[in-house]
Formats: sequence, structure tokens, C-alpha cells
Amino acid sequence: MLASLAPYTALWYASTTDYNEATLFNALMFAVASAAAQWVLRRRYAPLVARNSMHRVMLWGWLAVYAFVGIQMGWVLRPFIGHPEMPATFFRNEAWGNAYVVVLESVWRALR
Repeated sequence: MLASLAPYTALWYASTTDYNEATLFNALMFAVASAAAQWVLRRRYAPLVARNSMHRVMLWGWLAVYAFVGIQMGWVLRPFIGHPEMPATFFRNEAWGNAYVVVLESVWRALR
């Protein structure tokens, strides 16, 4: 699903040069692809949930783990966007940071 959204991403990149907009657009594309995958999983899982309600708990557990890992994976893959003020490298030094720490620091700075 994410690969099928690549033409939209290419069009977005051709339309703007703002790094923050590119990062947010990539996050949106990851979210759309993840939502589509979860929708397919929910449809395929419906017969199991109908037979035993414990499968619903497992489905929600999977969604939580998927979201947690997916957010961090999106953060790790972020260096592939490129940054206009940094030299071209395969991975940047800060590429392996923690997405949740960065979000909390951003919220903390906004509140101060």
C-alpha cells in the first residue's frame, strides 16, 4: 500500500521544497497505508472474532504493537527524505533516535 502511494509522494516533492512539509506528508502517507492494512486485517479477522471474542482482544493488542513499532520505524526511515541543510549521507547521525522522546521534547518546548 505504501508503495502505491509513491506517485503522490513524488508529486508532493515536486510541488514543495519545505522539509517539514515533506516530513508531515510522509507521516500522512504512512498513516494512510497503515489504516488500509488494518482495515484489511479487520475484515479478514471478522470470522474469528465472531467465533470467539478473545480474538478481538488479540486484534487490539496487535494494533497497539503495530502502531508503536510503526511510529518508531517511520522515524528511523526519516533520513531517506533528505534535509536541504545537511550533506547527502545514507544515514544521518541522529537517525537512530527515539521518536517518542523527540515528540515529548517538542511538546515540552511548545508548552514553555
